[in-house]
Amino acid sequence: MKVFIVLCCFFIAAYGASNVDDDSWKTFKQNHKKKYSSDDDETRHRAIWKANVAKIEQHNLEADSNPDKVTYKMGINQFTDMTYEEFKETSLGATPPNDTVAIQNDQQSLSRRVSRQMPPASLDLRQRGEVNAVRNQGQCGSCWTFSATASVESCYYRKWAQPIDLSEQQLLDCVYSRSGCNGGWATDAFYWLKQYGGQTKENFYPYTGYYSGWCQRPSSYFKATGFVQIPNNVYSIKNALAQYGVLAIAVDGNQWANYKSGIFYTNYVGQPNHAVNLVGYGTTNGIEYWIVRNSWGTGWGENGYIRLNIAAGIYNTYYTQTTYAVTC
Repeated sequence: MKVFIVLCCFFIAAYGASNVDDDSWKTFKQNHKKKYSSDDDETRHRAIWKANVAKIEQHNLEADSNPDKVTYKMGINQFTDMTYEEFKETSLGATPPNDTVAIQNDQQSLSRRVSRQMPPASLDLRQRGEVNAVRNQGQCGSCWTFSATASVESCYYRKWAQPIDLSEQQLLDCVYSRSGCNGGWATDAFYWLKQYGGQTKENFYPYTGYYSGWCQRPSSYFKATGFVQIPNNVYSIKNALAQYGVLAIAVDGNQWANYKSGIFYTNYVGQPNHAVNLVGYGTTNGIEYWIVRNSWGTGWGENGYIRLNIAAGIYNTYYTQTTYAVTC
């Protein structure tokens, strides 16, 4: 009888766990509008999701038990059913310029000086109204267009004292030096805006999430005059934020997929592969951090933002041309 009761309890527990797993999977699919090409495809992605959920839960247990050492938490989001390769292919898209002219222009831009005044102790440009709502690039390596656009919008706000929503899709379709969803660099967009025309409003040229192959030329609304490459040190970057506004930066985003909250750090920094925006900095519990606006929607991270440990470093040590302010 005792054996029978134990077996019953075992099967009830297993059945209950299976039901919870099924319900969680259904909720995940509904929340993130997931659709799969076949039953086999769904089975594969469900296995990936389950493994990633276990990884997230284990990391968060460590964060709860040792918050001084593990300073950020992970969470379930639109990437939880993806392998690293799938995440990288669909959501990272910063590729440095490889032509001589672009690199020379980047180097020449260093002649522009950044203020040497003592930067503010903390700064959050969101509180000044010059940072627009977080957007979502979808499954397109167009992060470079969002990074460039946010900097231009900030420049416009500083010049005219009013917000504006500009079109990432226009840059995606029109900057011919790049291949749309296959990646680009913020300076590609700045060059185009300076040489070929201004950026129109978002409602005139809305984002579709794919490269159309046809560059439309609606009435230009705002033209950038150039950009400033910021020296790769904390002091200069803080001053540039105060002096120029939202900065376009490139980072290694390989380990960002599961980030949910807190101050992110990593012991590994690879090549820059994701374009985002620096909008401020601050300090919590003695840890200095950057405030970074991403383009993966508000369901990711801290309502679309991530805080990065300044001391741990977010800029690549092998390729320093990663921080830019636009001028207008």
